[in-house]
Amino acid sequence: KKFLKYPSSDWLRGTEDLFTPPSPAVSQQWTYRDGKLVNLPVSVLVEGDIISLRPGSEAPTELRGIQEEEHVVLSRSDVFSHLSSPPSPLDNGRPRPHRLLQPQLFRVTKSPAAEVVQRCLELSQERPVSVLDNERFTVQSLLERGPAPFVLVRLVLYYLFTFLTDALDRFFLEEEVNGVLPLLPLTFPLLWVLVCMYGEARVLLQMGSQPADWWVCSIKRKPHNIFWGQTSTLCHTASLLHSLGSVTVLCCVDKQGILSWPSPNPEKILFFSKSTSSQETERQRQKERERDKETEEVGLQDSAFTSHHKVSSDVFILKIRSICSLQMLSLSVGQAQCDDSRVQFDDACWQRHAPSLRPLGLAVQLVLCDPGVATRILRLSDHLTHAALVHTRPPCQPVRPPWGLCHLPRILGFSTSAKEPFEQRMSVAAYTLPSVACPGDPGIIAPPSVSMRRLPFSHLIALLVHHTYTGDRQLFSYGSADVILGACTEFWDGEDIQPLTDSDRKKVVDFYQRSCMAGQCVAVSFKPLLQPHDPEIDDTCVELPLNHRSIISVQQIFLGLVSSQYQARPDMVRLISGLDSACIRFVYFSSEEEVRSKVFAEKMGLETGWNCHISLQSESFPLDPDNVEEPVTEEGERQSYALQRLMPVMTSSHDGACLIEDLNRAKLPKGIENVRPHLENTDNVPLLVPLFTDCTSQTECEMVCIMQDYGEVVCCLGSSQNINNNEIFLQSDISIALDPLVSTCCWSNSDAADAALNTSDSLSVIQLSSAICGLACTVQFNQQDNNTVIRLIKQARHTTAGIRKCFLFLLQCCLCFPHRPVLNASLAMVSRFMWHDPDLHHMFCISDIPMASWVLGILWLIPLVFINEGIKLHEIRMRVRYQKRQKLQFDTKLGMNSPF
Repeated sequence: KKFLKYPSSDWLRGTEDLFTPPSPAVSQQWTYRDGKLVNLPVSVLVEGDIISLRPGSEAPTELRGIQEEEHVVLSRSDVFSHLSSPPSPLDNGRPRPHRLLQPQLFRVTKSPAAEVVQRCLELSQERPVSVLDNERFTVQSLLERGPAPFVLVRLVLYYLFTFLTDALDRFFLEEEVNGVLPLLPLTFPLLWVLVCMYGEARVLLQMGSQPADWWVCSIKRKPHNIFWGQTSTLCHTASLLHSLGSVTVLCCVDKQGILSWPSPNPEKILFFSKSTSSQETERQRQKERERDKETEEVGLQDSAFTSHHKVSSDVFILKIRSICSLQMLSLSVGQAQCDDSRVQFDDACWQRHAPSLRPLGLAVQLVLCDPGVATRILRLSDHLTHAALVHTRPPCQPVRPPWGLCHLPRILGFSTSAKEPFEQRMSVAAYTLPSVACPGDPGIIAPPSVSMRRLPFSHLIALLVHHTYTGDRQLFSYGSADVILGACTEFWDGEDIQPLTDSDRKKVVDFYQRSCMAGQCVAVSFKPLLQPHDPEIDDTCVELPLNHRSIISVQQIFLGLVSSQYQARPDMVRLISGLDSACIRFVYFSSEEEVRSKVFAEKMGLETGWNCHISLQSESFPLDPDNVEEPVTEEGERQSYALQRLMPVMTSSHDGACLIEDLNRAKLPKGIENVRPHLENTDNVPLLVPLFTDCTSQTECEMVCIMQDYGEVVCCLGSSQNINNNEIFLQSDISIALDPLVSTCCWSNSDAADAALNTSDSLSVIQLSSAICGLACTVQFNQQDNNTVIRLIKQARHTTAGIRKCFLFLLQCCLCFPHRPVLNASLAMVSRFMWHDPDLHHMFCISDIPMASWVLGILWLIPLVFINEGIKLHEIRMRVRYQKRQKLQFDTKLGMNSPF
């Protein structure tokens, strides 16, 4: 409230750099504020803001174009298709470059924050009833519908016929009230509220370091704040005590910055190099050549020998070429934090390959570690991403700059000043379209819809640099392996250039395709230039025909491939392990396809083997946020469906194991609309798998709803800066927002910015955005507080178990309390007889007890036995479930027909 009333003059200090690597877990948008273009969080956009929508980007909210594009109206998650991007025109049979697409200006017509607040107000009270409240309501309903009416009726009938004329008013009202009142204790609501506030305070104390006077805090201050709603948690609508005390599933909906490091880390490098054994072989052959020369000097060579020597010399050249082989190095990421010093080679002797790796490191440093070059690369990537979305069906993978590779130059020994002698002169992009026609539009080409996997887009980004000291011009190219290899004729082996054969190309392409299935991969090539190129092609892009090799030139030199993958954060791996120990199933909702999702899930320690994942991709729900309107004919759909049916058979013909895996995988449902029928008619395996792929926000909410319908208590963990998480936060029983790790650029001083942000007393725009996006969450944690969840769950379980035992004892006392009047009457009669003269020798007999008391006492045992048996069965069922989970330990395979 203070920030909204009195915003500081430097309220934009916490915004990220314009060219900060984007992340799905952080919703940001280029916006004009105070006459400047800033990278503003989507949640703080207001109606009337002017935003700059980059090519290929989704609309963050409802937008309307301005000026010439005022007729264009975009809904949330729509992608604006720039019609001003025709294919490259031909010039004498050769493609001519066209200009890059520029960001389009739009006006915001609906504030995202208003929509979030409205949805929270409407749906906050529709959360599922907690298990503890459900048990309380069940016991209360049983008492109100069973014992209480029974006792009331029996007492009315007894006193009505027994004391028909004597003190009817007293017996007809007082005794009945005294008999029923123990079954409906008036103090129970007050006790319930006080105990819940006390338990909530005990749980909240686990969020920080416990003070010395924690008992005073929990008894006095915390419950008072909880009662009046003055805490930072949603204690009344989504209680930490009730939800975490009975949680059975914890699901995570964000990957980058939450489960993984914000940027992909380099994992493997593929390059050509001469091994030690090959160099020894070359030295031996050099000695043989010298020996042959000595023989020539002695004069023992004739014409026949000369001919034979020429033939052997040719064979020798071929063998020299064969000693250059592909080498692959693996890198590892440290377990403490994600910085440059923590990325290192697994091979301690990698220095022997340094001559082959240094050109690759220089190329990476020139493209990523300079803000001016990175800006050009980002513009070219946006243009290529738009081309991939518009001209391919299904859309290929978006083109992203390899931001995570900025660690590589430092590992190879490059300093930050190594790029200073180089001056960027020109940048250009090129792409090729797949050869299969897109259904519905014969002029646009796209791959067939035969699999869920989105293919990498064939592209190339070329950067021309000028060395200020020597005056040399050098061309560095980055992109997909097929286009890069099409422009290369030779490769660098660390000492010299060698011809690139078809066998080498095939090996490189195979490595590239495997790497793209599980992560990202970029190919790098190089060529020295003797003459300057036409400056008109700067900042342009060209669509290449399939038979065309390159846009700028051929005869480039191949340097290598670098693959990168997202690595799981060690603290999140420990969190998942702790949840397994607590018998809480961890579920990962992944928006990526099967292979990438399974690779990352395996890094987190989840089960990814036989029948352990379900794809939620469906025709009933929006599958992709790319709502580019393209007509699709029925014939094209039939062809796509036919290809999709034939694809498993084609794959199984090459690999028998894949066929068995596909047959087993068919046991699980495919698509969110098939999950409920599978649960009703087959088994409950969809409730046990730890991985769901191809997810959208709609399918995630539907799957959480299905889990809740089948008795699961779901806790959702997500990014506090992702505005798309609001719906699933409201759907879950309890939601926890976690501040994500944000990607940083090589040239930005992120440590100083973070220190200034943390030490400042005023609220920043990032913190305001986190508060808006996490409005539906019960609690919000910082980046390093995710392990606090385990402490909260332990305390909540301990407290709820104590509450159950206390009120179970209260229930037993209430069930036994109606017998108190009978016992008091009996004792009173005995004591009264003892007051008389002992000479009378009056004795108390069993026959003195009224028959109604006997009947009531005997009949009361029957409902008491049923109640005790019900409690016993519930305890046995919970014990059996706990033993099964302890026995399984989440390590066995899931699904029907399991080999285990």
